[in-house]
Amino acid sequence: MLKKPKKYTTAALIAPRKYDNSKLKSSVKSVLSQKRLPHFLIIVNPKGYDFSKEVFDLIPDKSDDNLRMITVENNRTKGISGALNSGIIQIKDLVSDIDQTYIDFLDCDVKVKNEHLEICSKYFSENDVVITGTKDGIYPQGFTNDFIFEDLFNEKENIRFSDMCINLKSILLAGMFDENLVSFIGRDLLIRLSEIKQKIISISTETIDYDVKEYEEDSNSKEITKRGIQLFWDKYSPRLPKSERKKYINKAKKLYDINLNTKKKQVKNEEKKFETLFEPFHLIIGVIHGSNQEIKTLLKDIIALKKEHFVKGIDTVILENCSEEQDLAEIDRYLNQISKDSIIIPKKQQIKDAKKGMFGIPFSRGRSQLPISKARTLLQKYLYVFVKIKGEQNSIIWIIDEDMRIHKKVHQYIPLVPAFREELGIDVLLGNFEGGSPNPPINAVRVQLLDLFNNLERLNDHDDEEVLDDHGDKNIILRKKYPDYYYDLSRRHYGHLESPYWLNKNDENETVIKFRKRIFKNLNKILTGEPFFRPLISDIPNNPLKKVKTSANRGGNAFIFNHDTLRKTPNPTITIDGEKFRRSDMLWALINLYHYNYDIRFVDFPVYHEGSVDVEPEFDISKTVGELFGASLYAGLSEFMSENPNCCFKFDNSQLENICNITIDYLENRRKRYELNFKRIQGLMIALEKYENFEEVEDFLLKLKQSFSKENIEKFRKKSHIKDIQELKSCLKSIEKQVVEYSNAEDFKEFLRG
Repeated sequence: MLKKPKKYTTAALIAPRKYDNSKLKSSVKSVLSQKRLPHFLIIVNPKGYDFSKEVFDLIPDKSDDNLRMITVENNRTKGISGALNSGIIQIKDLVSDIDQTYIDFLDCDVKVKNEHLEICSKYFSENDVVITGTKDGIYPQGFTNDFIFEDLFNEKENIRFSDMCINLKSILLAGMFDENLVSFIGRDLLIRLSEIKQKIISISTETIDYDVKEYEEDSNSKEITKRGIQLFWDKYSPRLPKSERKKYINKAKKLYDINLNTKKKQVKNEEKKFETLFEPFHLIIGVIHGSNQEIKTLLKDIIALKKEHFVKGIDTVILENCSEEQDLAEIDRYLNQISKDSIIIPKKQQIKDAKKGMFGIPFSRGRSQLPISKARTLLQKYLYVFVKIKGEQNSIIWIIDEDMRIHKKVHQYIPLVPAFREELGIDVLLGNFEGGSPNPPINAVRVQLLDLFNNLERLNDHDDEEVLDDHGDKNIILRKKYPDYYYDLSRRHYGHLESPYWLNKNDENETVIKFRKRIFKNLNKILTGEPFFRPLISDIPNNPLKKVKTSANRGGNAFIFNHDTLRKTPNPTITIDGEKFRRSDMLWALINLYHYNYDIRFVDFPVYHEGSVDVEPEFDISKTVGELFGASLYAGLSEFMSENPNCCFKFDNSQLENICNITIDYLENRRKRYELNFKRIQGLMIALEKYENFEEVEDFLLKLKQSFSKENIEKFRKKSHIKDIQELKSCLKSIEKQVVEYSNAEDFKEFLRG
């Protein structure tokens, strides 16, 4: 019987690039002929194809527990990087100890020699990465230009991913393979492994046989290589001094016959202006008040908007919901500048109205801060009654969060807003954001730490008084290619996760030393959610009326044309095991979309999200868990309702079971993405230790290590499970009840008189 290694768990991972059964079978046979078998043989299938039929019969004894063969579908980016990462995640789910697990990466056109794994395993105890068939030695523990570029432009790429056996924990700390790259992915991963100080050894023993002839005759492979060089260059060239870039450009031309595109794309900041064909309109703005400091800035913006010729008038309705008592007289002074009818509804009035049953079943409001779902429900009911009393039935209601800013772009597009009602008959128009992400800050820490490290690396070979190049053109390409470029947990794409976003200069003369100081001054924004490294940038479409799409993806920027959507539908409050679900505003949109068949659309009309200025730079576990639960429930309900649009939120037991299963699937997938991000964040913290000699970085790393401590991550793991499915079913049943109770409530009008 063939024996497996005693101490380490090993997995051979094959990701076929082509539907070539003969090549794959040959590769699998070579794996199975080794002196030491891996514990797992993982084969990643392209979507819609299953290789298991071709290779399963190659395993001599299917009952032998020494080896498990598993096929996995590539559910990430199409191509080799996404396939390999799908396999890595599968292996992570299979093993109990990632520290003691090594992955042997193989291409389908290679054969391993029978001593391959036996030789590699001899080095596992002292090394994280074993590279075979190269010059003996230890690779540099950190970035050097020669390491990245010199060997790259030799006649052959002498480091391939299939030359490497890598520790699983090391792979996760390094962020796995970059799914934006199409070739040179092994070199790229090796660079990141060296940045996080992993032990890398190369040995000259050749244990892999390559089909070099096939590559040389394959024109498609050559084109992929050329495209890969350009992508690799785009990723790393900003870290090169100007003086060194030219020699690598020349080498690429000489050895690969490729002209690297080094021209900067011209960025045109076109100011779009839309004229309305309609009469000036009346706007009623609704805001939940949590902080005087934040809402005052928004009120100043509203006062400025009031001066526009297309606005007939503006009233503002503010719902007091502060955690601590604030000076409301100060807010009143601003409201008086907007209109004589603008009001703030204090807690004492809310207490009276809640007791009377204005928002459904009477409840004791108390003086503490309401959960956001309940506060949104109160605000929208007050807005509905306000419009009814005032007699402005044709008014447009605009509900925005207090940390939003009415910046220049709003003044450009808002004249067109009435056209969505008059020409398209829309009931609700959902807008977008710029600046900071509306998600919890934790959901963007990974990509911003990547940006921090790469932007600091970029400064290394420059004098303090030197002026840097800008690379805003590369940022534009990243944003266009990956719309969720700012978001660690995207389900739409993964290629942005290891693609740096380059910070631009404040002005043409900003020197390296000033640039570095600006970075250090803004480090805490990575943890507070304020925009710095990857600000959201939204492009207003040229013809917005043709770019609207049906959506329930509501946030803190919504125009309400049909006021009944506010009267009939609450923001449901969902609580399980003491954790309050977030995203109640999206559930509100789903109910209006499917229960009442209202027309809810989205368009790229942004407000600027400044982010909360008083947020502590820390991992808010409760908020993150609420977001995780809310996002999963919203995704589950969205999928179910899109397939069953006529059930109108009246769910039978079978439907409840179905929704719960879909929701749990989304929850588990999202939890896995959090786990992967936590590992990469830990890896980036290791990389940033290089800059601990700067006091600001040292202090920031201390906050990071406290936020992402083992205790906090374990606390998140425990809280992020829905333990009782019956409780989730009860919450889903309660949605219809909440809708009925709210829509049947009376409209009390006394609040206008306080």
